[in-house]
This record gives sequence, structure tokens and C-alpha cells, in this order.
Amino acid sequence: MDKLNAELLAADLVKRTGEALNRCDHAEAHRLIREFCRECTNTDLPIATVFDWLRSYCEWGMRTGGYKEALATLHANIKNFEATPELKFDLLLNGARLECADNQLGISSDLSIQALGLAEGLGNARLIALAYRQIAVMFAKKYHGLAIYFYRKAEHLYDDAKESHQSDLTRIERAFLSAIAYRILKATNPNDKNLDRLQQEAEEIITHINAGNFNIFEQRHLRYYRAVIFRDIAALRRLIDEIEPLDALPDKCRYKDMYIGFCLEQGEFELADEIADSFIADKKALYGESEEIREIAQKLHQAIDARKPLLFLPRYIPKPASADATLFDILDNYALMDEIWELDKSTFRLVFPGVRQEGLFEPVVMPDGSCRLTPLAPTFNVYYRGQSRQISPSKASLYRDGMTEAARFVERLKYVEFRKIVEEYPLTHFLRDTIVANAPDKSVHHIPFAIDHLALAQHYGIKTELMDITTDKFVAAFFATTDCKNDVYTPIVDNRDKKGVLYRYSIPPWEMFPGKMPRLRAVGLQPFSRPGEQCGMVYPMTENEDFEKVATSIETFHHDRTVSEFVFNYTNRSQKLFPDSPMQSHASKICNSKVFSYDAFNAVREEFYADSPEEQLHNYLSECGISLADNVDFGFTDKEKEACIKYWQTNSDKFLSRVRIRWNYQGPIEFNA
Repeated sequence: MDKLNAELLAADLVKRTGEALNRCDHAEAHRLIREFCRECTNTDLPIATVFDWLRSYCEWGMRTGGYKEALATLHANIKNFEATPELKFDLLLNGARLECADNQLGISSDLSIQALGLAEGLGNARLIALAYRQIAVMFAKKYHGLAIYFYRKAEHLYDDAKESHQSDLTRIERAFLSAIAYRILKATNPNDKNLDRLQQEAEEIITHINAGNFNIFEQRHLRYYRAVIFRDIAALRRLIDEIEPLDALPDKCRYKDMYIGFCLEQGEFELADEIADSFIADKKALYGESEEIREIAQKLHQAIDARKPLLFLPRYIPKPASADATLFDILDNYALMDEIWELDKSTFRLVFPGVRQEGLFEPVVMPDGSCRLTPLAPTFNVYYRGQSRQISPSKASLYRDGMTEAARFVERLKYVEFRKIVEEYPLTHFLRDTIVANAPDKSVHHIPFAIDHLALAQHYGIKTELMDITTDKFVAAFFATTDCKNDVYTPIVDNRDKKGVLYRYSIPPWEMFPGKMPRLRAVGLQPFSRPGEQCGMVYPMTENEDFEKVATSIETFHHDRTVSEFVFNYTNRSQKLFPDSPMQSHASKICNSKVFSYDAFNAVREEFYADSPEEQLHNYLSECGISLADNVDFGFTDKEKEACIKYWQTNSDKFLSRVRIRWNYQGPIEFNA
């Protein structure tokens, strides 16, 4: 067959496949897909034609349960789309759907994370939102809190882009998950009234959604979600009768599973018995004969025969005992707590930021008049710290085992040298001297952003008395699931005995009184991006303090390869948290140097060792093999400073877009009788 005829045949097969899928003739669609495989895949076809064929293959697989077949073909062809990243993204996302549908009980994050990384590389907010939605779908089977968290991230991107249709679709998916999470949590916590917010949110969304632009499939999903949220078995039965003639096994199984569960819960045993056998037959057709399905059939008929109403927890995969928990179990619980906080409609709650502000920063005025850019968190006064293993006592790096007084003195030298080059960097002065904000009353206010030299030093490898904390649970998760060697982070993939640990901290109430300064302080956005990307906070500690006695809660977990790889890849293999920075090479020179300046020595002596004899300080230097010199230059070159100025000129708007200011009115108030 010549090239032209091959292209015409391929285009015709793709067109007819689409028509078969549109009329839900899945058998004919599969026949045409396989014919394309036989006749056309060895020909040099237009990339758009191959894309349409693979997309149809994925759609057929999702509708009929042919997950493995479609996935295998996708994996074999995805390499052909390197030059067309948006087409590759679409296929990765379709593959991720198949991957998750095929994996009934676990997390299959490979293709979804690849899709997210590609979307972020393209800087396309719409594609990033699609990737977040797929990650939410992946978590939805077991980790409802994490699923809701990622649905919200997608919603916010769609809302910002004014893509109302996609935002509405995402919102109804979140409503469905909220209702499921409510039922599961309420079963074990019946007296917790705060959980009612989840069901109320689901009902509010599903009642007021504008479905005028939904297509036929989206309309059906909306009716399914509404039936589940309001536990309407009659509506579910109508959906089952509607879909029964179609070869759409996944939806048939999902609808029947929910319907039978609600019938058992409401004592409608005869109605459940009517479709029990067809439900099991559909499960076998979808997943094949297995011991698991035989057990489902046995338990189902036992429940029907017993004629005793039982609580149905749909889409529920039991969590492990706390002793066997992975980090996903802990993060899921924290995400649910964040969501319940977000749904609090009280006046007190509305004073504080919520999930929409995550990743942004708020200027907070310090007693000296400077401002710190504090990272905004999904929940008020909740901070995290992650470690790959638990070390007791938990001390700041300056006070850990092996840190002699001489070694501490050298770290102070490093800090002073580091502080000096930070002050020389142009961006430091831009942030401190040039930022202004326009108030609602049109007045202009200078915002002198504070530079936290000590916290910056900590982030670049110099040992200090500060303990790193973050407002972002996934930042803490990164440090809890990675090993670090020579400043290179790698995910923990072995089955080590030692558990990881996640600390949770909240500022005590007595530190929140007016005029009191909490010890915990923000690092926030700084001249160099690492602390900002890590939503950095620091907790100053003394030599004899143990952070484990300060933390609000301490949760340990078993290391799990799937969890570690997901978290590592979610941070773009650490690049999100450790972006390229002009500071890194200079900080490394300071950390590895054996020669420091007399100026630094004198500054350290005056600032930290005023009561120590100078001879003793020189002995510290000798003990650590350190010498002093007049001219030691760790600073930036003129070329690097020029690059900094150019960077600020082109990126200042992006930097400042992450800053949110809350203005307080302090003028007169007039009351009308």
C-alpha cells in the first residue's frame, strides 16, 4: 500500500472509530481500532492521525474495561510524541486514567506525574489543572482528603482562567468525594458535628451547579453524583436501566455497586437481590474471575439473606492500623482537617486565609517596622516538619552530636561571610528599598521587606540554632521521604526498618497575646527563591531544647516506595523546592572553605563571643584547621549582579503576584441612629 492510500485508510478508520464510540457501539469501535493496528501502524502517518487513534483506543479502554490492552499500545507509541508536547500530555493523561482504573487498590502515579511535570514545564495552567484532576482521581479510591485537596487545586486554576465549564465539572467531582468522606468519617465519629460540613458542601454544590453546557456523558455523571449525595435509590435504578444496554462495564459496575449498597442500608433487600447476580457478572467481565470477586459475591448474598440493614460505605478501602500507616495515611488525615477548616462558615474563621491562599505570602509588620513575607497556609496555625527517621532528642543543627564549640564557632564564621554576600546582592536592596503598595484609599505605602540572613544561611547548608518548619505538608513530606547525600536528594525506595516521622506544630495560645512575639518566625520570600518555594518558617532553639517536646503531634510511618516516588516526582524531582539559584555555588564555597576573613572573625567575636578570650577563639580555628586572611572574597561577580538586575526587571511582577496584602481601616467610624 502506498503512503497516500495508507494515510486515507488510517484517516477513514479513525473517523469510523469515533462514530462508533459516539453511538456507544464499543464492539465495532474495537474492531476498527484493531484493524488500524494491523493495516496502518507500520506506515509513516501524520502525527495527528496516530494521536486520534490512540485517544480512541484509550476511550474504548476506559468505557469497556480494556485497560491493559489500551495501556500497552499507549506505552508502545508515546515515544513518537516528543516533538508535540501538548499531544503527549493528552495521551499521558488518558494513560493515567487507564492506569488508575486498572489498579483497583493502589496508587498508580507514573503517567499522571509525568503529565503534571510536562504541563508545568509548558507553563500551561489549564493543563496543570487537568493533571491535578487526574491525581485527585487517583487518590479518590482510598485517600479522600488528598483527592479533595487536588480537586480544589484544579478548581482554583480553572476559576483564575475563567474556565467555568471545567471548574463546574471539577466541583461536582469534589462534591461527590465530600459526601463519600462524610459517610466514612461519620461512621466512626457519629457525634462530630464538624463533619456535617462535608455533606452540606456536597449538597450545596450539586444543588446549584449550572449544567446547561454539560454534554450527554457529563449530564449522566451529574445525575449519578446527585443520586449518591442524596441517597436516591430510585434515581440510581433509572441510571442502571439507562446504561444496561451499553457496553460500558466500569459505569455499570459503579452504579450497581452504589445502588445495592444503598438498598442494603435502607432495608430494600428485594431490590438489591434483583440485580446482585448481574452486578457480579459485570465485575467478572470487567476484571476476570478472581478470589476477590467470589468473596464479594458471597458476602453480598449473605447480607441479602440476613435481611438486616447494614451501613454502606461506598468506595471505601479500609486504612491500615496506625502502626502500619504510610505517609499517605497521615497526609490524607491532615488534608481532611484542612478541608473541614475551609468549610467553617463562622465569623472567626473568615478572618483567616484558607485553601485558596496556599502558596501565597502575606506581609506581616514586625516591631521594628520591617515586613516579613509570611507563607499562607490552608489552615490557621498549623506547621509541619518531616524527617526520614526519628532522632531523639531532636535538636537544631548547631547543637547536634559532634558539634563541638570549635565547630560552632566556624559555623558562625560561615554565617557572617554568607550575610555579607547577601547584602551585596542587588535583589536584597530591591526588596528592602523599592517595593510599594497602593492602598484602597489610593495612598502609597513603602513595604520594607526584611531579609532573614540566619534563616537563609540555614537553607543553604550552614548550621544554625534554627529548626526548619513549613506551612506546606508536601514540603515536609519531601524531607520525610528522601535521603540526602552531598546535597543531592533521592527518594527512599528500600524497605528499611527505621520509620519516618512527621511533626506538627502550632503556636501556643500564650504566645499570641498582643505585644507577644512568637518564637516561630517566617522566612518566606527572600532574595533567593529556595525558602519561598519551601514555604519556610524557622523555630529558634537553645542548646538544651528538644523539638519533640515542643511539637503538637508526632506521627511515624513506614517508608513506602510508591509514596516516596510520588512525593519526589510531585516536586519535579526536587527542582521545585531547590530551584537553580546564583547563591548555591557561593554558599558551597563558604561551607567548604578553610580560610575566612579577619573581618568575619572580628564580627563573630563581637556578636556571639564577646565574653570569650581571643586566644580561645584562635584555638577553635586551629582545632578545625581554619586560617584567616585579609582578602577573602566569596561574593558575586559584576556579571552575576547585572544578571540579577535583568532578572528583577523581567520577573518582579511574577514575584509580587504571590504577595497578598490585607489592609486594616483605622479611620473614624460614624454610627447612624
